[in-house]
Amino acid sequence: MTMQPNLPTTAIQQQILKFFQQNSHAVETARGIALWLGVEPKFAQEAMEGLVDRGWLLTHKTDAIVGYALTTDEKILNHMRGQGLA
Repeated sequence: MTMQPNLPTTAIQQQILKFFQQNSHAVETARGIALWLGVEPKFAQEAMEGLVDRGWLLTHKTDAIVGYALTTDEKILNHMRGQGLA
């Protein structure tokens, strides 16, 4: 996956990265993040998919559910740290 170094573009994406920064070993669903943020699940999912596309989050899929977690890619994590995001 190619790292896209630009910062998250939405407030929701910034809040999601803050959550994963504070809970770096968490695996969470879009629904769970939506509850935490107080937004509709579709907005959380769209924001999380955008972060997956950038390589900042990973997906963990089962037949019934998709979980999201902070990337383990050191290059991306170092970039995030440089931006104050991890």
